[in-house]
Amino acid sequence: MWVYYDISRKAYFSAAHHLENYEGKCASIHGHNFCVEATLKLKKQIPADYIPSYIEKNNGIAIDFGELKKWLTELCDVLDHKDLNEIFGVPPTAENLAMFFTSQIANRARKFFMDAHKDLILESATTNIWENEKSCAAVTISC
Repeated sequence: MWVYYDISRKAYFSAAHHLENYEGKCASIHGHNFCVEATLKLKKQIPADYIPSYIEKNNGIAIDFGELKKWLTELCDVLDHKDLNEIFGVPPTAENLAMFFTSQIANRARKFFMDAHKDLILESATTNIWENEKSCAAVTISC
């Protein structure tokens, strides 16, 4: 039997961008107050007659929210109050930002769980990038 955990954290940054080769108002430079939500999907095999084990013995924490906060803060600080077109070699769409964050978070999480939590399996990392309260792009990478 498997037990699954979804652990999420949000962070925010403000940045400008424009979409090249695009017809519409987003072709002009404009800004967003981005919300980044990162989610790690973890799994752990447990016996059918489950008796509290790893998670419960370690204060019930699969990964400290502070660890995710640290990773997101490091990434957001690089982009905060910048022109994203000057940073990325690809169009800074919400989809490409989600791919950037997801790949970075997945790499950090793989190392973290290989080094520290061998009985928890990192199944996937997902990042949602919100340009505003109505528009979001998400990317999931299986790990």
